[in-house]
Amino acid sequence: MFFPRLRRRAKWVFAFLAFAFALAFVVAGVGTGLGSGVGDYLADLFNRQPGTGDSDVGKAREEAVAAPKDDAKLERYLEAIFQDQSLNVDQQIAEMNRYLELRPDDPNALQQLAGLYLTKGGAAEQRAQSAQILASRAFFANEIQSPGGAVSQAIGVDPITSQIRQEASTNYSIAVAAAQDAYKKESEVWQKVTKLQPEEASSFFELGRSAQQGGDTTLAITAFERYLELAPESPDAAQIRELLKQLKLQQDAAQEGQAPPGP
Repeated sequence: MFFPRLRRRAKWVFAFLAFAFALAFVVAGVGTGLGSGVGDYLADLFNRQPGTGDSDVGKAREEAVAAPKDDAKLERYLEAIFQDQSLNVDQQIAEMNRYLELRPDDPNALQQLAGLYLTKGGAAEQRAQSAQILASRAFFANEIQSPGGAVSQAIGVDPITSQIRQEASTNYSIAVAAAQDAYKKESEVWQKVTKLQPEEASSFFELGRSAQQGGDTTLAITAFERYLELAPESPDAAQIRELLKQLKLQQDAAQEGQAPPGP
């Protein structure tokens, strides 16, 4: 099912959450600071130009807003959001939220919105990983060129390498914050889905995954426990129980770290 993907991302999440909070850059300007230098190297689909006001989705939106009870027009609007090639992911998310203002209890649309946030979070993770790779390559290139040299001994790395690593570190921080923010918003959407479909096990699984990746350990534990209640014989059940143990240990450690000192 989904668990192999979860397991791969679990290591990432546990690593980046501590780093993210330590550097205090949660929700730090999604997509900003990536437009030059290393940012150009890391640019992705979020940098595409927006569509025009005459786009297919714009026309479909106008028709749907004018007739909010017309199911056919609402469906055309929903289809246009994903068919209009001029839209990037951020614009699709904005359009989906407009659609949900007209039809807030559409579980399928909510799941599609959650998928967009998942896509956005995954792209941000890739940017963060690329920044790490770039910083590492710059460091090792410096060591190969002048290992143990006078400049290296004096300042550690040459000025150009230092600048590249600093820029990569900044881009990494921004990307990690963007990823966590996207997964947090995804989990908010899955919470709405689980309220509409309280007996759908897969929705609780996705809620647990997105909550974990968004940094909400308590919500992740609650969601995974509910998933196991609904699907105790799932092929992933044993692995999720093991993951729950890890999450609870993480939760306990966080609570102990926040506890006030004793007398």
